[in-house]
Amino acid sequence: MSLRSKIVIILSAVVLAYALTDTLILRTTVSRGFLVLERSEAREDMNRILESIEKEILNLDKLCFDWSVRDQTYQFAADRNAGYVESNLGLNTFRSNRIELFYICDTKGKVIWGDIRDPSTGEQIKLAEFPREALFPSHPLLLLSTEALNDPLSDFKRGIFPTESGLMLVGSRPILPGGGRSEPRGRVIVGKFLDQEVLDSVHDQTRVSFRGWPLNGSPLPGDVAAVLDEATSSTEPVLRQDDESLFLYTTLSDVNNYPALVLRAVTDRDVAIAGATAVRYALLSTIASGLIMLTVLLGLLQRAVIAPLSALTEHAVSIGHKENFAAKIGLDRDDEIGILSREFDNMMDKLAQSRAALAETARTAGMSEIATGILHNVGNVLNSVNVSAALVSEKAQDLGVADLESLSQLLEQNAEDLASFVSSDPRGKQLQPYL
Repeated sequence: MSLRSKIVIILSAVVLAYALTDTLILRTTVSRGFLVLERSEAREDMNRILESIEKEILNLDKLCFDWSVRDQTYQFAADRNAGYVESNLGLNTFRSNRIELFYICDTKGKVIWGDIRDPSTGEQIKLAEFPREALFPSHPLLLLSTEALNDPLSDFKRGIFPTESGLMLVGSRPILPGGGRSEPRGRVIVGKFLDQEVLDSVHDQTRVSFRGWPLNGSPLPGDVAAVLDEATSSTEPVLRQDDESLFLYTTLSDVNNYPALVLRAVTDRDVAIAGATAVRYALLSTIASGLIMLTVLLGLLQRAVIAPLSALTEHAVSIGHKENFAAKIGLDRDDEIGILSREFDNMMDKLAQSRAALAETARTAGMSEIATGILHNVGNVLNSVNVSAALVSEKAQDLGVADLESLSQLLEQNAEDLASFVSSDPRGKQLQPYL
C-alpha cells in the first residue's frame, strides 16, 4: 500500500471519527436540549389553557361576588320585592354577563328567585341539579367552608359543576351587605356552560390547539381513554408524542374535587423539528468541513511530503537499477526532506568513492594474485631446473671428471712423446681401456 493511500485512510478515519463524535455530542446535548425546551413549551401551553379556564371561573366568581354584596340584593333576600327582579333580573342580565344560570337562595336553600336561560335564544333550560323550588341542603354550592365560620366573605364556591346538560362553570357567594359583617341572608349562584363558546374564548386567549371531554360516562376517543387513569392520578400532565405533535393530557376537578373534564393540548413539534434540522445541518457542516480539511491536508501533504518522498523513492530505485551513483536528486528544500535528500546525495558520493576505492583495491589484489601465480609458476620452473641441475651435477660427479682432468694433465706432460707413452708407459697402456 502506498504512502498516499495510507494517509488518505488515516485522515478519512480521523474525519469520520470526528463527525461521529460531533453527532453524538449534538444528539446528547443539543437535541436533548431542544426536546426539553419543546416539552417545557408544551407544558406552558397546557398551563395557559388551565389558567385561561381558571380566569373564566374567577371572572364568574367576581360577577357572583358583585351581585352578592349589593345592598339591593341583601334587601331583596329579606323582602322579595318585585322591583328588584324587574330592574335587575331580566333576560338582558343573562346576555350582558354571558351567563345561563342565576339563582338567589335563602340560608336553607329555598330558591327566592332563579332562572336558567339560553342567552342567545332566551329559552328556559331545566336542570335536575338546580330545581326551581329549592336546592337540597347538601348541595355542594350551599355548603359552608371551614373559613366561613369566622369570616363570611371567605365562604365561596367556584369551579366546575357537572349537570345533565354538560359541565357548567359556577360561582356561589353568601348574600352580605357591602361591609360584609352582617349575617348572610342566603346565597347568589351564577353559572354558565363550559360550551364551545367558552373553549373558543380560551383558544383565542392562549392560541393553543386543545379539546376537552366531560367525564360523564360518554365514550372517549381511544387515545384519551388510554391515558385517562394516568391523567387522573398524576399531578403533572401526561405526555404522549408522535413524529409531528406533542399531546398533553390532564384533568380538571369539579367543586366536589372529582375529575370532571379531561383536556388534551396539541403542540406542533416545531422546536424538535428545528432541533433535528440544526443537528442535521451541523452534521452536514461537519462532514463538509471534514472533507474540505481532508482535501486541503491531502494537497498540502502531497506537495510538502508525498511528492518529495515519491521523487526520492524513484531516484533511489533508478540508482539501484542503473547504478549511476553520480546522479543527483537536487531537492532545494530547507526542511527535513531537503536534509534527507542532500544526505542521500552525499551518501551516494561516498558510496561511489568507496566503490572506486574497492575497485582499485580489487584490481591491485588481482595484480598481486597474478604476480603470485606467475612467481609460483616461475618457482615451479626453477625448481625443475634445480632438480635437473642437481641430477646433472650428480651424473657429472659420477662421470669421473677429476680423473679426466688427471688424464688431461698426464697427456699434457707426455705430449712430446705421446706414442711412446701410450705404447710403452704402464700408465699409457691404461689410456685406451679408460677411455
